[in-house]
Amino acid sequence: MQTTHASSFALGSPEILAEIFSFLAPGPPDEEALYAVKRARKELQATLARAARVCRAFSVPALSALWRVTDSIVLLLSVLPSVILKARLPPRDVGFYYGMTRDATDAEWIRFQEYAMRVRHLHARREDPPISPTAWTFLARRCGGNRALLPLLRTLEVKFVAPDAGPILLLSTNLRHLSIDFRAEPTTSSAAEAGAVNNVIIELLMQDIIPSLLALRVRSDNVAVTGKIPYSTFAHLHVLEVAQPLVVDRDMLGALMAFPHLLRLVMLVERLSLPEGVRLSPGFATLRELELIGHPQELQRFIHATTPPSIQSLALTIRSWTIDPIDETSGDILAIETLLRSVTRAVRRLKLSFATWIPPQGIDGFLLAAIELNDLTHLAINVEEPSFPSCVLFEDTFRDVVAAWPNLVELTIDILRLSPDPDVISTDTFPTLQALILFLQHHPGLETLVLPFLDGVTSDLRRPFPEVDAVPLLGHGLKTLRISLVDDVGLPKLTAVAMAVDRLAPNLDLSAAQHQVWIHRCPREYSHWADVEQVLFLLRTTRGERRTIWKPFSLNLSRVGL
Repeated sequence: MQTTHASSFALGSPEILAEIFSFLAPGPPDEEALYAVKRARKELQATLARAARVCRAFSVPALSALWRVTDSIVLLLSVLPSVILKARLPPRDVGFYYGMTRDATDAEWIRFQEYAMRVRHLHARREDPPISPTAWTFLARRCGGNRALLPLLRTLEVKFVAPDAGPILLLSTNLRHLSIDFRAEPTTSSAAEAGAVNNVIIELLMQDIIPSLLALRVRSDNVAVTGKIPYSTFAHLHVLEVAQPLVVDRDMLGALMAFPHLLRLVMLVERLSLPEGVRLSPGFATLRELELIGHPQELQRFIHATTPPSIQSLALTIRSWTIDPIDETSGDILAIETLLRSVTRAVRRLKLSFATWIPPQGIDGFLLAAIELNDLTHLAINVEEPSFPSCVLFEDTFRDVVAAWPNLVELTIDILRLSPDPDVISTDTFPTLQALILFLQHHPGLETLVLPFLDGVTSDLRRPFPEVDAVPLLGHGLKTLRISLVDDVGLPKLTAVAMAVDRLAPNLDLSAAQHQVWIHRCPREYSHWADVEQVLFLLRTTRGERRTIWKPFSLNLSRVGL
């Protein structure tokens, strides 16, 4: 009887139910998360949706948890029956957009507001079609005056495509985290019209929104517009990210360094207007995460001038190189290596991204320059358009760093695009399987490992893969392993690689291998590695290690020659 009374009390208490369902509330979407993490998030959303239909007592707290983090404004607007997807009429334009066939009725608007009041975090999906200006006009008419469409919103990702100012309805004085993207639509508006709209938006931001923010992220392809934003005056911010070219002078940099609460800073440095070799007064006392985008020598001068003492995460994105017909880019390479050797030893996460080609000197020097950062836990090097041999991690370098970074959790040396080249595939300088084994033995806590190539994992018959019996039963706890394969190595070698990997790291996350959609979306450089994962999944299945499967699937054995 007491148990029944306690259960009835719990079901009748909104506070208790809200606390229970809060544990099921999905976090913000992460496009870079593992497939299993994305799948688990969708399952949480589905669970909350089902719970909301169980009974009236569950409905309100379950819906509040479900809609607290909303992935897209389109999902929220779909509550209104009059919102539909429409096609643009060629030849003026093509594609799709969301519009409204009519204004919302009073009952429909009341129901929409019930959902809108639950939203605290609104994100933006890249694949969503835009919302028509007419639809925004209907919504503005319903909001009336200065009321926001989502009055309790705390986090917002929004894109303004001038001259459409409709998303201004999403701005609220309750916002604490704002990510805003300014774009222009030159095919439908003049520069003057777009500029006037953006000026209105910026004025509203400066007066009503930014003073209450903790985090501000600005991205723009129009420097003339966002260049009017005085970033150095926002001393109350904890996070400032500016993804637009900036000319940084002494006054601006000094003001940023004096921000008392700044934890994360992202800057696209077009030019650093400082004398060579100058060092500024100590600053950035609270800064923990720093991301710089620009030319190597400008970034090295930035670090030299500011010497941030306590950063734990450093990310560098190289947008361009110096083209010198005499010594090519040796000055740029030296600048990056000098930067890495001079940065504080407090750095735990280091990420180097190359948005363009990478010089022939390669990435080996960068790894060796970072070897003194003994406490690194995450190290990533991403190359957009590599040239051989710069994209390759050489065997000698891999062995040189095998004992470095004892607390390493992630090592990623990733190539995003690579043209099939026999010279690349048949090189003798790739890390060997023995070097890989040695690296895993020295890093028991490693969870993610991505390598550009591995010796023997190619179609070159002159480079055989070692016998499986020679691979130790290491039992490493590695969760993610990827090695690029630009050619079809054939079933025998594919099977040998899969069996070797299974002996080294039997706990790899193969949730993505269970679904054909992952195979089709896999980048070309890893499409054949997806075949290895398919064989690994087959090996586990034959051993009886059946895992929970999200939905029925069919293993495409034809891809691995079975």
